[in-house]
Amino acid sequence: MRLQSWHDRPIITANLVNPAFTCEIVRECGKGYTSEISLNMPYIFLPLVLPFILPQRFRTTLPRSKATTMHAWLNNNPQLKIGLAEHIKGLVDFSKEAVMFGIIHDVLRIDENGSLEVLGKKGKASLNNDETNECLSKAATWGKILANAGDHYTVYSMLGIKP
Repeated sequence: MRLQSWHDRPIITANLVNPAFTCEIVRECGKGYTSEISLNMPYIFLPLVLPFILPQRFRTTLPRSKATTMHAWLNNNPQLKIGLAEHIKGLVDFSKEAVMFGIIHDVLRIDENGSLEVLGKKGKASLNNDETNECLSKAATWGKILANAGDHYTVYSMLGIKP
């Protein structure tokens, strides 16, 4: 993993992919996933968290609830698959950085099955900004959708990409 030094990052990049914030997004997604099927979120889903939550064009198309399946959502939004692999690759290092931040601060851990376990506080994070709160809320919903979408082969296949 090769990320720019914190001080060398452009301000907008440093703010958008701040490890504390991205860690909270990953945590909310993991909590949403676990709330659905009582299992920790498999690590293989980590690359799918930030790319679908951070950019507004993805986040605003996400279903409002887990009632909409991933398959139906993707069928209604086929444009999201265009350039998806490159988009995901561009955020993989930031996703890993978020997990490392969470592990260091004892709010995430990798369990014996290689899945992401959410530790720490039980409540939902809340910030003083509508957009950041929307990110956290959508992350929880996205976790529930991922939990109900099937195994990682099915999810990646629906997205038209390879893990």
